[in-house]
Amino acid sequence: MLPPAYDESFPGEPLGDPNDMVEPEPWLPSTDPQTARLVEEAVQALAWSRSVTTPADDPAFRLLCLVSLLAEAEACTYEYIARAYEAGHDWHDLVWATGGFLGNLEETYGPYIEWRATQENNDGAPTTAPARQGGGRGR
Repeated sequence: MLPPAYDESFPGEPLGDPNDMVEPEPWLPSTDPQTARLVEEAVQALAWSRSVTTPADDPAFRLLCLVSLLAEAEACTYEYIARAYEAGHDWHDLVWATGGFLGNLEETYGPYIEWRATQENNDGAPTTAPARQGGGRGR
């Protein structure tokens, strides 16, 4: 079943003119037509870039691309939370920014932030991080 804001004739295509959309409340994660359009475009771009033997418009292949994007976004969450924390946002700010969707941030992401702070080259470049604990979907 599709969320009520979407046209069933073309899943992923938001209803309404993107120029008429209202800006979401600051600091609250939300689903909206702009986000839906960006996700659809990202899935399409990834499908086209990966389509060697499978047609890019194959629904199962596009699902695979969506799941790849979700996994990548989840992996990036650790770094984004660490950067926001290091920029001076406290745990309360970060819970507010995530809408509470990620559970206990300090317990889940705190060890990564502590580890990251001990690294000599703390420029955001990936290095060997400690094992991540629980938290997000699929863990």
